[in-house]
Amino acid sequence: MCEIKINDILTHYRSLQHEHETEIRVFDKPYLNGKSFFVSGQEAVLKTIEDLNKEKVRAYIGINERTPNGKTDADVIAYGTFCCDIDGVPHTNENKSFAIELAYDLMKYFKENRIHGAIAETAGGANVIISLKPRIKITKETKQELINTIQKAKKFLCEKFKRDRAEIDPCVFNLSRVFKPIGIYDWKRNGSTGWIIKPAFTPTENFLKWVNRLEGKETVKEFKGNLSKNTPKNCGICELALKEQFEKGARYTRLAPNVSAYIRKLPNRIELAKQFQAVQDPSNNFKNSLAEWDRVPSKFCCTALRRYAEQIGKEKICRDCLEAVL
Repeated sequence: MCEIKINDILTHYRSLQHEHETEIRVFDKPYLNGKSFFVSGQEAVLKTIEDLNKEKVRAYIGINERTPNGKTDADVIAYGTFCCDIDGVPHTNENKSFAIELAYDLMKYFKENRIHGAIAETAGGANVIISLKPRIKITKETKQELINTIQKAKKFLCEKFKRDRAEIDPCVFNLSRVFKPIGIYDWKRNGSTGWIIKPAFTPTENFLKWVNRLEGKETVKEFKGNLSKNTPKNCGICELALKEQFEKGARYTRLAPNVSAYIRKLPNRIELAKQFQAVQDPSNNFKNSLAEWDRVPSKFCCTALRRYAEQIGKEKICRDCLEAVL
């Protein structure tokens, strides 16, 4: 009953993607003043946790990799794990189920934002863990910006997922944070820990895109669903984006099918094709330019569309245009 789960611990360690040293920190007797062990490799990590478990000491593992013997934010060299620690309110066995329920709601939200994650059961609640790949390399210049980004994301989630009997711990955002590895036995609360949904790596790009969308407080799915049913059929955003492209004389490349399909439905597509033909290749005849509309405009169009969409406001964006850029 009080044994550790070796496979779960190794799964957790591998998800951290530590290349060199890992900090294991303890606070229980006989280490009431705190003590850190620095080990390298999964075998050393596992042995240290096993030895501590025999002493009935809970091990905490450094989430993000640090410089040798590093324990502070200044020592962290790479960020690869975004973690939400969820507890029942108050901490009771009865409220633990509400914490796990909240973890599933959070995972559903992440999935809508193209972010993969894991759920782990803890002695007092649950963890939702997002493993980023590749990890974000940290420099002195980018460290504070990253801390602000994580803090912003955590604050948003805490506000969005408020519950009466479960809550997301708002403090788990500092880079040098430690938390209990999944698979240990929690001697303080007399409960085991283990994976409910095992880790799956999320492309770092997807995570950062989600953070950048937080000002809108919506997922892509919610953004579409919350559009007014009375939005104009032709909002003009695409025409504005094309005009900007024509003025720059951007070279055309193949465009995503949903964007080109929308362009072809525009009432003034012939006029747009004429503009394209005049800017790109005056010697080419208009018929060929229109026939090759699938390759018009360039990849810059989507970026321009998004920018104009932000400026004009979502209530004025037509559904076709929204489908084209998201």
